[in-house]
Amino acid sequence: MRRSLAGRLAAALALVSLPIFVTIGVSLHSGFETRLIAADHDQLQTKSRLVLQLMDEAHADNTPESSYRRVNDMMRGQEDMDVTWLPGPAETTAVPLGQPYRREGEDGVVRDAVDIALTHGPIARARLEVDTRYREARLERYATVLLGAGLAGVLLTSMLGALAAHWVAGNLRRLSAEARAITIGGRLDTRHVDDELGDLVAAFNDALGKLDTAYRQMEGFGADVAHELRSPLASAINGAQVTLSAPRSADALRDALASNLEEMERVAAIVNDMLFLARADQGERARSLERVDLAELVDGVLAYCGPVLDDAGATAQRIGQASAVCNPALIRRAIANLVTNAVRHADGARQVTARVDALPGAVRISVFNTGYPVSPEVALRMFDRFYRADASRSAHGDAARHGLGLAIVRAVARMHGGKVWAEGKVRDADGKGLEGTLVGIELPGALASSQQRLRAG
Repeated sequence: MRRSLAGRLAAALALVSLPIFVTIGVSLHSGFETRLIAADHDQLQTKSRLVLQLMDEAHADNTPESSYRRVNDMMRGQEDMDVTWLPGPAETTAVPLGQPYRREGEDGVVRDAVDIALTHGPIARARLEVDTRYREARLERYATVLLGAGLAGVLLTSMLGALAAHWVAGNLRRLSAEARAITIGGRLDTRHVDDELGDLVAAFNDALGKLDTAYRQMEGFGADVAHELRSPLASAINGAQVTLSAPRSADALRDALASNLEEMERVAAIVNDMLFLARADQGERARSLERVDLAELVDGVLAYCGPVLDDAGATAQRIGQASAVCNPALIRRAIANLVTNAVRHADGARQVTARVDALPGAVRISVFNTGYPVSPEVALRMFDRFYRADASRSAHGDAARHGLGLAIVRAVARMHGGKVWAEGKVRDADGKGLEGTLVGIELPGALASSQQRLRAG
């Protein structure tokens, strides 16, 4: 079920505004109650002073009975106030005479009262009382008004929040419409995007760029695979057709089968390499890790590639020494691909130099070949599958090459948590000032992290 951003914002504003309105309502109600109580107490004290004044005037006129009647007549006009004459002695209370206090009468009604002492006449005290039920009724009505106003405020706040969210989401709806209309190579328009959405739009455009690159690589990859498989299959088919077109001797048939077998082995090599790259793309990690002397491993690869070096008229050497925890078979395959690539492109002095360097937290294996240095554009793409910088990469009649050697080197590095790089160099690995190209692989050199990867594998 899809959730609404406007709805969530409205609910959040309602939750935030609710305690605010409650606090305001409680404060207003408490203040109003305090003012009503103070007004009742002021009225009690005012009336008590008036009662004392009337009693003093009656005493001066020697007419005390008339003062009682005048006070009673005055109280009849007050709906919520009453006076009680107490002939007995003053009661002992915690509240001094003349100070308001709250008391519950015999009828169960709570009233605010004030006692005053009478100095003349037979009655010792008078008690003026205010019925608090009128005040409580006003407070209840006021609380109802505050509750309604608070709920209306919360509702209005949430509605305004929803409207504001709907207005703000207009930019999101525009971006969504643009995203639905995007085709290959398209990007979201960043000219009218709010600052808060700028990073999101930039990240989305960056993801589109990566997808665009991957899509174009996949398109080219399909064509490259078809091209690489077409040649050996066509050769095998043509050979079989020629062989079957006329009677052949046993030796001729044997030669034809051997030629077809060679082409099928080439197809099998391409398929095996593609399966290996697919496993690396799916995140497969290198297994069977062990600590390896990389100098010894490089020497072994150079010895294995001796016939290739001799055929190309190139010389090779190894410089440096280091060790790393890795899968020796995979690293050996990566080094062999680096060396054969270097031999293939060596020119001039036709010198190949393999170097092993121990760096802080990493180990590098690089192979340098003399010749014209590669351009930065070629260096960025030379690890792509089936990439060829120029026709010379597929020259020299080497039918076994199908443009996956450096892609496999990158896959091996990724399976070990490492990386690859390539750059045109003015000097070779031995610093002799020979122009050429340096291609290498970098592996994590920390034993602890390598052992951690071994356990995770």
